[in-house]
Amino acid sequence: MKGYEVEIISPLSIGNGIKKVSFEYVCSKGQLKYIDIYKLLKDISRSKILVDGVISGFRRGYVDWKSLKINVDNYIKYVVECVGTPAVRGGVVEFIKTAGKPYIPGSSIKGAVRSSITRGLYSSVNQIYTSSIYSESRESDPKRADDRAEENIFGKPHNSPFRFLLIGDTEPFYVEDMGIYEMKILNICNGRVKWYNRANNCDDPKDALSIFLEALKEGSKGKGFLSIDGRINDSFVINEAKIKRANDIKNFVSLIRKDIDNYIEREIKFYEKFSMYDISNFYKQLKDLSNQLKDNEILVQIGFGTGFNSKTVSSLFEGENRLKLKKFIKKFDSDVFPKTRRIIFKDGKPYTVPGWVKISFY
Repeated sequence: MKGYEVEIISPLSIGNGIKKVSFEYVCSKGQLKYIDIYKLLKDISRSKILVDGVISGFRRGYVDWKSLKINVDNYIKYVVECVGTPAVRGGVVEFIKTAGKPYIPGSSIKGAVRSSITRGLYSSVNQIYTSSIYSESRESDPKRADDRAEENIFGKPHNSPFRFLLIGDTEPFYVEDMGIYEMKILNICNGRVKWYNRANNCDDPKDALSIFLEALKEGSKGKGFLSIDGRINDSFVINEAKIKRANDIKNFVSLIRKDIDNYIEREIKFYEKFSMYDISNFYKQLKDLSNQLKDNEILVQIGFGTGFNSKTVSSLFEGENRLKLKKFIKKFDSDVFPKTRRIIFKDGKPYTVPGWVKISFY
């Protein structure tokens, strides 16, 4: 393998840690136009009245450009289409970029691949995993417990087979490949569908908190570098370096395919149980796509809003091990776990879930 191509199946957001606040953009006619604030301030710097007016607006969180008679169309940095969400409010999660263009970090793909491989192996390593997590009764940090479990399975970083899997960043996408999407948080409470807002959970999604984000649109494609270090086939290197489970990297495509098929089935059952048929239908279409994949293709879920299931193996726990999750998770419900999902909305209705991509290796 020398590289990969990634195709966006559902809106993919990978944040850079920055939220664009409301005075940094204007929204009109289905477009979000980002303002070059530094250029604007430079141009008005000689007018104390204008500068004071803009700074005052910054402090309030809203600038009335019209009353200040400033034509912000002269200071537009870039424009992004609003996809199914004409009214953008508050902060907008910004996509990670290089030279002003979005890209997918190789680390995001490798993290998703690693999680999926681990779940694909679960039937053969579940005893190691669960005993590692609960070996110390006083352990209260789930991240540390999870790290310890993975170390027992794959070894420390210098013994890990993942050191032989090299995945680079994608080449930059076009700005036009991004859209602005609206996300809401589904929360199952007492067996009923609720939607999160800051005050409490509500029945009507119209009253729920909206998260607006830049995301790569469905159908967008990008390429990147991928390689499996040839030394993984050298038995002397593997034995001397005490590399654990090297064969799992050689067979990673089949392991991921096994995991994702199971993952999709679990999500279909979840959404049908709570009559979320728009989303269960998306997963049924994803299942059809999975059945049509070529030998060099996989599906994975990456990025912001993909949730607990995409990043851990804990959703596979059963019986006593499932009950032990209560130790790590507040308000744990053994019947419905996890209880929350992040849903992309379109035209005011649930549309899809974020972050699904198809990756083809070559």
